[in-house]
Amino acid sequence: MHKPNIVVLGYSGLIGRQLIPQLIAAGFTGQVVSRSRRELPGAFEWIDSLNFIDGTFSIPVESVVLSLCKLPLTAEFSSKFAQANQLIALSSTSVFTKQSSSDPGELRLSQRLQTAEELIQATSEDLPYTILRPTIIYDAETDVSINQIAKIIRRYGFFAVAGRGSGLRQPIHAADVAAMMVQCIERDAVKNVALNISGGEPLSYRKMVERIAVGIGTKPRIVSVPVWLLKGLVSVMRILTLTKHSPNMIDRMNNDMAFDNSKAVALLEIQPRKFHPDFTHSEQ
Repeated sequence: MHKPNIVVLGYSGLIGRQLIPQLIAAGFTGQVVSRSRRELPGAFEWIDSLNFIDGTFSIPVESVVLSLCKLPLTAEFSSKFAQANQLIALSSTSVFTKQSSSDPGELRLSQRLQTAEELIQATSEDLPYTILRPTIIYDAETDVSINQIAKIIRRYGFFAVAGRGSGLRQPIHAADVAAMMVQCIERDAVKNVALNISGGEPLSYRKMVERIAVGIGTKPRIVSVPVWLLKGLVSVMRILTLTKHSPNMIDRMNNDMAFDNSKAVALLEIQPRKFHPDFTHSEQ
């Protein structure tokens, strides 16, 4: 069976280094468009993103585009996908979780994601799309969110949660996101569909932190701090430019942010792994 040419937009994030080996294992070939030169296996050719932007490189006819770029940027490039047969793009569940945020930056992010999704959906008659909305993406090596918690535990020996830390989370491993993208290729059931994708189990924010501590190889030591106090501390740290986190992050420790992934699991025939991060190979 003939396999389509694959064009991957973006490579530097968590998913890129997981995606290319999976595509090759599945027998695909194609191009990777990125800003920095990449040493790629022979099955894939590196294309400078400047050549893509200025039109020197055009998407080959009947290609499938897998975009790892931020969704607003993917939507901005949509006119360049005219010859493609399918677009598989990443959005984020932040389109929902931050749509009522009091933080202007978070609210703008949600609105930009929603606008980008609508722009891509509007072109569905000419270019079938699949939008995947991951929750927290991790690899226990280079990710920001999960590794940030791990670094705090390593440095101080404990981690502070707001109140009970009862809000549900469902982190998904970067390799599982990549596998889901590969499964979307030429799968009619997911064309012109947006899917929330998440890890193999929902767990509380507190339990998530406990699993991170176990993955480091230490006994979980979690301190419950009143919400108002922790929010105040983060606000002060933000003023002092010691953190970029929003105080709203503290409220969300007790808000459910897990998403039902049953539709994605059924359509893509993939069951993502449960959250048991292993930091034994990450930087200490």
